[in-house]
Amino acid sequence: MKRFISTILILAFAAAAFSSCMKSRGDFIIYCPVGDSAESLDPQIADGSAASVIAGNCFEGLVRVDENGGIEPGAAVSWEVSPDGLTYKFILRQDSGWLLTKVARSGLGDKLPEDFDTRVTAGDFVFAFRRAVSPVTASVNSALLGPIKNASKIMGGSISPDELGAVAVSDYELHIELEYPARDFLRLLATPVFMPCKEEFFDLCAGRYGLGLKYMLFNGPFYLTRWVPDTSYRLVRNKDYKGEREVLPAAVWLSVNADGQHAAEKFAKGNYTMAFLDSSQLPLISGNKKIAVKEYADSNWSLIFNQKSGYLSDKALRKALAMSFDAGALAPPEYMSEKAEGFLPSFCRPQFIAPPGGMDIIYDETEAKSLLAEAKASLGAEKFELSLLCLEEHGEMLKNQLQVWQKALGVSVTVNLNPVPRSEFAATAASGNYEMAFYPISHFNISASEFFRAFTTKNKENIINLNDEDYNGLVSALLKTGNEAEYEAAYGEIINYIADSALYLPVFSEKSWFAAVNNLKGVYYYSSKDNLYFISAQK
Repeated sequence: MKRFISTILILAFAAAAFSSCMKSRGDFIIYCPVGDSAESLDPQIADGSAASVIAGNCFEGLVRVDENGGIEPGAAVSWEVSPDGLTYKFILRQDSGWLLTKVARSGLGDKLPEDFDTRVTAGDFVFAFRRAVSPVTASVNSALLGPIKNASKIMGGSISPDELGAVAVSDYELHIELEYPARDFLRLLATPVFMPCKEEFFDLCAGRYGLGLKYMLFNGPFYLTRWVPDTSYRLVRNKDYKGEREVLPAAVWLSVNADGQHAAEKFAKGNYTMAFLDSSQLPLISGNKKIAVKEYADSNWSLIFNQKSGYLSDKALRKALAMSFDAGALAPPEYMSEKAEGFLPSFCRPQFIAPPGGMDIIYDETEAKSLLAEAKASLGAEKFELSLLCLEEHGEMLKNQLQVWQKALGVSVTVNLNPVPRSEFAATAASGNYEMAFYPISHFNISASEFFRAFTTKNKENIINLNDEDYNGLVSALLKTGNEAEYEAAYGEIINYIADSALYLPVFSEKSWFAAVNNLKGVYYYSSKDNLYFISAQK
């Protein structure tokens, strides 16, 4: 059967131990840098790398994604899906409980009743889901609950969260009704926004839930014992955890290192067990026989067009520029030496053969000139002066493309480079203060469907500022597919639409690396370094 999952990287490294690790199997500590600091560890509103990693390891959803990309039981021991794909029935573990730490007990003091119920129940999931879709919560990932019945209406404010299609039939049986079949729904259930929340504890926190160790409960493989903002987090094995597998590491230290170069230097000195590295950091560990690396590509450096920027709202002009962009004329740095294949980075591409035809934007100088003439007529202009935002380090490379455009399109099109330092680049693009940009399109979601959703109207990740109801409709259709054949067809329609509309042009894939000491195995992640799991890590 064809598999529709994000590519899984399984790390299985074997050899010498870190001096900081304990000797016996499972009694060792993992040290890992993260690129940001968490403002909140409330899973319903958690955002950013540190918050996602912590939530994914300290909480347990109904299901888990395993090392092979399959679905395994989490807080639920079993489930049934109706033939029409609209009803999911889950039976929960009866031995799963909330870990109420000493810090939380002392923090809440006499507010905490003596008979506080630490069972993880179906009601905890219903309460969490309702919180996630409530406009009051302002969850950045609320859209992931979109398939659930009435979720969109609740998020729009027209009906109450109580009307969400999730019902606790009993303490250990949960039913979820969907608006439409969603083939990725089980995988979505493994993301932090779907993690349970104990209503009684939440109320006792009086608006501070997830904002400190005193205001947190845990039901996952690990629990948090240290939280120093902008510095570090310590995750410790939850000995009371009940699940399909044993929790092997004794602890995980996450150190905040917003400066990737600094993190790489510390890793090279032996301060970390593992780290994600880019090409500029890789030389720091080259030749170190105690470290193994695994290459992956989760970004495509692309020519992107700001759809709100005057002339570039015109499809013909975008296509003229895209079809006269010649990657072969560029000399890219080593980390982006491979030509991008397809509109999704290879790390998150569904594992099936894409439908043929219309899957790429091919260099065609003759067609580009014809499209330019069409753009002149539709826009009522004879000349176009445009700017191209880029990193300073890419300026020399892209000067060659300016010459290509001049040759292909003549004096009618003038493109000026706007090189900025790396420290300003992402913020400049996110502000919308650009016309064209040479920009890395990355994937941080759990499925290809969510990748495409990033370009829908009003999505916070919509870097190209696309406001296109036709595109929105295609993404909606993809999200609503219930089987593999429908998904493949809907996926192909979106790819064809992106190519035909020249919404962006993938140019080069960027190489990144996961590096770990040779003795580490069992850590796995998929689609993004934010979906990182330590439960089975061992020497």
